[in-house]
Order: sequence, then structure tokens, then C-alpha cells
Amino acid sequence: MKKWISLLLVAVLSVSMFASCKEKYTEVMTINGEELPAGIYLICQLSAYSEAVSLAEDPDKDVLEQQIEGVDATDWIYEHTLEKAQQYMYVEQTFAELELEFTTDELAQYEAEMETSWVAYGYIYEQNGIGYESFEAFAYNTYKQTKIYSEYMADEEWALSDEEAMAYLAEHYVKVEMVYLYKISALDYTKLPEDSIAMVHSGADSLALSLNNGSVDKVTSIERFIKPSYLLIGYDEESIIDTPETYYRVSYVSVDDTTYSTEFVEEMFAAEVNGVYYVTEQENFFAVWTKIANYETAEEFEVLKPSIRYEMMDEAFYEEFEANSAALEMVIDEAAVAHYSPKNIVW
Repeated sequence: MKKWISLLLVAVLSVSMFASCKEKYTEVMTINGEELPAGIYLICQLSAYSEAVSLAEDPDKDVLEQQIEGVDATDWIYEHTLEKAQQYMYVEQTFAELELEFTTDELAQYEAEMETSWVAYGYIYEQNGIGYESFEAFAYNTYKQTKIYSEYMADEEWALSDEEAMAYLAEHYVKVEMVYLYKISALDYTKLPEDSIAMVHSGADSLALSLNNGSVDKVTSIERFIKPSYLLIGYDEESIIDTPETYYRVSYVSVDDTTYSTEFVEEMFAAEVNGVYYVTEQENFFAVWTKIANYETAEEFEVLKPSIRYEMMDEAFYEEFEANSAALEMVIDEAAVAHYSPKNIVW
């Protein structure tokens, strides 16, 4: 499920422990009028701490002595713990309001999954004063998240005009045809010597120029430009397939794609549709590419539209989820929060 990182998974996979976690407070706060148990708060806090560790610039330094996204780590963890706690409560209350239920088969599956996880990781919770009841409640909350999401995504009344779908596709995706000419060895994946990289670069430039002036087609370009590049990085002739589809890859690139540099993605979006071939250098390859239309016919668009609708619904759901959960009123027990400080976490 896009964007939704299970807090349970983060907590279960973590090898962190809380030092001296004998419960002094059974609740830490009320959210939208309901009390949040201490065990749930601790799991939310551990999840936030784990995220802070992953974002810290210096992995060898205590995360609490660093800044995360420009904020002192302790404050960052606290704010994200509250955010996760609000989301937990929002799920609990929304699940009840929608009168959703689990099927018998779902309950049996969830119970089996929880028992397996508890056998493997339960000692971590127990050593930190978190019992099975809290573990179970948090686990069920993640299953409730999934149920709420499925209910939202199944709404057939969610309207989407062709114009909205076309605009979304144009804003978020670009379709390109691209050939990779690599700067790394196919044998040991190390960088080629500078003179060899210069040869690959020259080959990429020649390929783009020849495609643009029409002196080669895709089939003949393999023998003249692509094959020499692949031989240079360590391929043998028998392993080079002489079919354009092998090298001229057509794919959609999203606006937030991390496969390519940000500058390259911006370059793709800015290019003219069905224009010339360009050469763009990346860390491990030279890309010879051209931008093509996201769809050529009405029939192609109709095939794409269900996926566009699903993605737009997905984004709308998460925007609504985050906004609604953040709006829940909190009354915080400051003494309890101080007692369950992230400074007690042993990582």
C-alpha cells in the first residue's frame, strides 16, 4: 500500500529496547476524548525513533545529539510520536464510525500472524513493560488501517473526468524511450577508466546525432553504436541480442522518480514530445533518450484511466487521512511524557 508504513512492522523489526520501563503511567494522553494507553505511546515513540535514526546524517553519533530535518532529534521524535498517536486514534475511531468488521477468516489470519510475531519478538516488548495486550491492539490497528483504505478505494462514486485524468497524467508522468550506454564494467561493476568512459560518451553522442539526422534506424544503430559500447564494458558478442526492444526501453517516469537525478527528471518533463534524441549523463551510464506522448489514441488513454483514478484516489485518501488525524484534539499528561522520554531508548 502506497505511502502507508506500518508502525507495527517498524516496531517488530527494531532491536531497540527501553531501559527502565516499568510502567508508572497507564495512559499518556487523551486524543479526541479517548485515553491513549502507555504501551501504544511507547510503540509510536519507538517507530519515530527508528525513523530518526534512518534520517540522521552521522550513523556513528548518538541520534539524540543530532538534528533531524533541521530540528533537534528529541523534539523531532516527540512531534512524530504525537503524530503517530493521533493516527492510531483516528483509525480506531474511524473504523468504529464506519461500522467495519473483520471476517472470520481475517481474524484467524491476523491471530496467527500476531502469535508468530510475538514468539519471535515478544521478549523485546516484555523487557520494556509492554504486554501482549498492547502489542495486539497495535497490530489490530494496522489491520484496521488496511480495512479503511480498502473501503475508501472501493468507492465507485468517486468521480473523475477525462480532463482531470489527462491533467494528472501530464503533471505526474512523462513517457520516454531510452538507451543506456554504461560507464561501469559488466564483469565487476567497477567504473571504467576515464578514456573508456570518454569512448562511451562519444558513442552516445554519435548515436543521438545519427538517430536525429536519420542516417541510422534502430536496427542498424545496434551494430554501429550500441554493440561496441557493450563490448567495451565486457560483454561477448554471443550475449548481445540484435533486437531494438532489448535496448530501446519505453517507460513512464514519475515526477518524483529517484532512479534518475532530479535535474534529469526535470529535463524529461521539459522536453518536446516526439522531438529529438538527447544525451544525458548519469552516475553509471549515458542515457540516449527522447520524450514520446503519454498515449497516442483514445483507446490507449482508456486503458490508462483506471490506474490514474486509483492513484488519484490513493493520494486523496492519504491527504484526508493525514489532515483528519492531525486535527484530533490532544490533552497531554506532561509528567507521563517526561517519564517515557526517548532518552531512555537503547539503540
